[in-house]
Amino acid sequence: MERPVTAAAPPAAGIPAGAVRQYQERGWAVIPEVFSEREADRVSAAAMRVSAAELAAHPGERFTVDASPSGELQPRKIDYPFLKHAGFRRFALDPRLASIAAAFLGRRAYLIRDQLFCKPPGFGTEKPYHQENAALLFDPPGDMLVTWVALDPASEDNGCLRFIDASHHELLDHNPVPGAPYHLVPDASALDMSQESVVPAGKGSVIVIHSQALHGSAANRSSEWRRAYSCHWVTGRVTCGTSALAYGYSRTVGQEPYPHRSP
Repeated sequence: MERPVTAAAPPAAGIPAGAVRQYQERGWAVIPEVFSEREADRVSAAAMRVSAAELAAHPGERFTVDASPSGELQPRKIDYPFLKHAGFRRFALDPRLASIAAAFLGRRAYLIRDQLFCKPPGFGTEKPYHQENAALLFDPPGDMLVTWVALDPASEDNGCLRFIDASHHELLDHNPVPGAPYHLVPDASALDMSQESVVPAGKGSVIVIHSQALHGSAANRSSEWRRAYSCHWVTGRVTCGTSALAYGYSRTVGQEPYPHRSP
């Protein structure tokens, strides 16, 4: 079955005054209380079931698994959750997310991919500073953004997002981290830490992230999970210097009707 993964660009209810301007100037903005606690908890529960099955099947997969110093394993992330559970598909296609993406992009938004981050309590690992577009090469860069939904309260203790403000105006060279090649990072000398913002978010809040905003998160040293659902959105005019459009859910960006194929 095919169905469109699209959204028109009406004004999105609940976007705080000044949020779009902040996004344009700083590369990120927070929209509080978009989803209820019950909605967030439902997605988190599905995430625990799906990630437990993946962990049992692939315990040595470092890309999706975090390990404590004592050897305890917990899920790090679910890649392409949309393809793995009907609840994830309903969540990613929720009109509120698509409306927010369209409002910040300024035109119709198309869902390309998603990820679900788990960051387990006690030893959820750091995500180094990086720019999404370094691995994807969408052009123009302002035609791609991320909606990051806090499924748990995200605090400084459990590894909330951090940003380098106004870093989205330039794409930096990135290289793999030795021993963890799934982390692509710029040279540390390129980070202006005087412009760092630590950004807590309440459960159900959405953080909108420009494709080139430098962002990351510290390790989770708390006793609480810090789960989050991330979706990538693009406009219909975007081009791409990688294969990202080929494996995206909206298979034919630039041509109607932008179908995805359900699993």
